[in-house]
Amino acid sequence: MLIDTHAHLHGEEFDTDRAEVLARAREAGVEHIVLIGVDVDDSLKAAGMANADPLFYVAAGVHPHEAAKWNDAEAARLRDIVQREPRIVAVGEIGLDYHYDFAPREKQREAFLAQLEIAREARKPVVIHCREAYDDVLAILRDFHGDPLPHVTPAVPGSLDEPPPTCPTPGCPHHLSAGIMHCYFGSVEQAAAFTHLGYALGIGGSSTFKKAEELHEVIRQTPIEHLVLETDAPYMAPVSFRGKRNESAHLPLIAARIAELKGMTVDDVVRVTRHNALAMFQLHDDEPPAIAYVIRNSLYINLTNRCSALCVFCDRLGDASVKGHNLRMHKEPEAAEVIAAIEAQGGAAKFDEVVFCGYGEPTLRLPVLLEVARWLKGPGGARRVRLNTNGHSDLINQHATLPEMEGLIDAASISLNAPDEATYNWIVRPFDRKRAFGAVVDFIRAAPRHIPDVTATAVGIPGLDVPATEALARELGVSFRLRIFNDVG
Repeated sequence: MLIDTHAHLHGEEFDTDRAEVLARAREAGVEHIVLIGVDVDDSLKAAGMANADPLFYVAAGVHPHEAAKWNDAEAARLRDIVQREPRIVAVGEIGLDYHYDFAPREKQREAFLAQLEIAREARKPVVIHCREAYDDVLAILRDFHGDPLPHVTPAVPGSLDEPPPTCPTPGCPHHLSAGIMHCYFGSVEQAAAFTHLGYALGIGGSSTFKKAEELHEVIRQTPIEHLVLETDAPYMAPVSFRGKRNESAHLPLIAARIAELKGMTVDDVVRVTRHNALAMFQLHDDEPPAIAYVIRNSLYINLTNRCSALCVFCDRLGDASVKGHNLRMHKEPEAAEVIAAIEAQGGAAKFDEVVFCGYGEPTLRLPVLLEVARWLKGPGGARRVRLNTNGHSDLINQHATLPEMEGLIDAASISLNAPDEATYNWIVRPFDRKRAFGAVVDFIRAAPRHIPDVTATAVGIPGLDVPATEALARELGVSFRLRIFNDVG
């Protein structure tokens, strides 16, 4: 289901045929639409529509075009409705517009800062309008939020059995909570800066424009976990409707363009951006935990949320979602449940591969893993079976486990993550710091004798000596792949 995070369907442009517009949106698979206010009266109008139809939520705010009217009375009215109206989930659209300059820039900045504070008081995200003002907006947001806590931090001795700290600011890159950069049209570098502060990028009809090359590169380089879909209806229609009134029913065209640019399926884009929007607006998602889940044309198996490490880059104890799939388990599945989940996805043979992955270390449940792998190797089974592992299997199970995998596992991706023990313990934070790195090295060295295709991997976190890590992998006799930092799945 699709979520349009930015539309003005309460505007007069839709007064004559709003029912038909909404019917087309629902038919296109639109689950929710966030109506965006441009001043307090407009926001109240949107809230009235939302109170009458659960399709809608609202962002209430004063647009930079309207900033000249900003005063204490307007601020008090906005603060009141943001706190009082149940369907208002964000403050917006607010920001700076240096293209039209309909309001003095100093007045725009005054209204922007005041509304950021109103959002913080209400614990709601913001929706930011920015045109030809990206550097100023970024400077204001950096000053407002402060320097985000880095989530790549040295391990604290004696705390390895404790959950990693949760970042209390909107800047934790794992948790988008600060707001949305509406109709993003800045640079790749600015995009990285905004997402580091906890902002998602709103991607709309402009993504379909052939000449929007810089935006296309932003979409390619920004993890899908930092994108949301929007139409800005009635404005900014996709290229096939350019010059005509935009509407929420056009959202699938935007999802399709993002999928094309990122080499993903449309289903992947829809699912992940939906998850992002629900999380951003703090809306309930009743999706059950996934045992078997699809990304691109691979089927992943979630056996456990437990692990033998607390990697600094891992969100296992946080959101525990991957590409929009909820992987937070309440109960670990038995082999029969895993097989049933695979069959519910249409069977293993339709996928390029079946991957034992997680969120967690699958070899913690080695008997279940092997039983399911044997089934996958039966008639009509998987084309390829791959294991994603941290390489702790022998340490966990207290015996040599690779011989048991022979003939059942076709490929293994083993997390090496560092060129030496000290760096490994800093990044991976294994529970057994004295033996873990040696166990991983031994496991990687032995794996090719039992598994045909073995790759050592590392997450490209800042400061990692990638050439040295790759050299170690080659020395151990396996190929090497660098995984993109902060892009899971």
